[in-house]
Amino acid sequence: MAETGLGFGPQFVTEAWRFLTNPKGHVAALSTSQDANGYAPWSAFVSGVGISVSLLALQATRAAYFFDSVVMFLVLVGSACLFIFSFYFVALLLGGRARLVQVVGAGEYLAGFLLPTCTAVAFVSVLAVNSFPGTSCTVGYFSFVCDVVPTSTNMALKAAAITAILLAGAFSTIRCFVLLKAVEQFPVWKAIAAIAPAAVLTFLLRGSMEFYVRIFSGVAHDAWKALAGG
Repeated sequence: MAETGLGFGPQFVTEAWRFLTNPKGHVAALSTSQDANGYAPWSAFVSGVGISVSLLALQATRAAYFFDSVVMFLVLVGSACLFIFSFYFVALLLGGRARLVQVVGAGEYLAGFLLPTCTAVAFVSVLAVNSFPGTSCTVGYFSFVCDVVPTSTNMALKAAAITAILLAGAFSTIRCFVLLKAVEQFPVWKAIAAIAPAAVLTFLLRGSMEFYVRIFSGVAHDAWKALAGG
């Protein structure tokens, strides 16, 4: 019988590894009402978001960057939702037969497994660079800002961090393509035709999304400070 509870810890690590090495293995779970693997999409999503939030919390002592990290995380989650729903409707126009619940489940797997992976890579990369004197690096939404004193060591560390983050992004893009292609059972050209417009729309709306997230996050932050002070 499939396990429907929240799988966290060793089970999440096992399922994450299975997904990262072969995302098609989770597609069968999306075609049934219960997860054939014993690991539901929502469980992957909640666990992955929890791990990502925990990594962000480790940066809480760096108050200057913590707010930006929270905003970036919220924008990433919002962008993932926008991308998945956009992909679903574009895929429908191209003859896709996957149900909305299947595509949303695929999105939960993608966010649950890839978001903490990319967050961990970015966190470790920035932490490693900033541990050396004369360096100050931050990761933003589609941006990597790194000011370093131009020594050979610092420049090598900066290049290594940029390479690691780019490789994580490229790897996540490939895994996203493989999973969505398998869910819709599309040929390569049709999968690209469905994913590309959704990705472009998400990219174009990222600025507006970040603008409103910053506004509401700032209001929430000020309200929390007021309540805490009172």
